[in-house]
Amino acid sequence: MTIRTKPEVPDEFPPARLFLDDIEEITRILVEATEKLADQDEKSTVKLSIKNQVCDEIQELPKIARKTSDLSISVTSGDKFSSSTLRIGHIIFLYFVGFTREQELNIFHRLAPIFKRRNLWLPTFVHSLCYAKIP
Repeated sequence: MTIRTKPEVPDEFPPARLFLDDIEEITRILVEATEKLADQDEKSTVKLSIKNQVCDEIQELPKIARKTSDLSISVTSGDKFSSSTLRIGHIIFLYFVGFTREQELNIFHRLAPIFKRRNLWLPTFVHSLCYAKIP
């Protein structure tokens, strides 16, 4: 008999400076993953929010704010049973509803390179010191 540990799905990313094209890529990944779960007839709903202002088009973000450290990208399936949210603030979190562990891992691993290429090394270092998990 072999005992294995199921991998936990990471739910946070390192600090990064994201640009509009990065946000478009992140949104596309979340939409694709959410639409796979929904009926083929129904489209996903995208909601982008900066502080208390909300829009549904990525091109509208620069009208709200040119720079921000408070962005939320939410994608909800047409049937409202599955959703994915990426919350960017001082800590970057990823939330899922209605996804399996494998689907969550797949999405995380598709998003990770975006944050790796835009990584901010000093905030990442400070983040690792402040939020280190102590065994």
